[in-house]
Amino acid sequence: MEKPLRPDPPDGVSCQSKLGDYKQKYFTEEEVQIIIGKFQEELKKIDRVIQEYDENLVLKYEYMCPEKIENSVTI
Repeated sequence: MEKPLRPDPPDGVSCQSKLGDYKQKYFTEEEVQIIIGKFQEELKKIDRVIQEYDENLVLKYEYMCPEKIENSVTI
């Protein structure tokens, strides 16, 4: 018996990883882990700056928030 396909995730739930999110440990070297940590901290800072800027806007500009960008490369 074949397994049925899983249904789409509920609204508000994404199947994608956000920018800088490496759930699977592709990079295990200590030096690389340090670089990834610094990159993730920079992304958090950028996200905070955008959120602070958007605080007083009627129409928010969230397109470049790191939290909203998918962690992928398309060639």
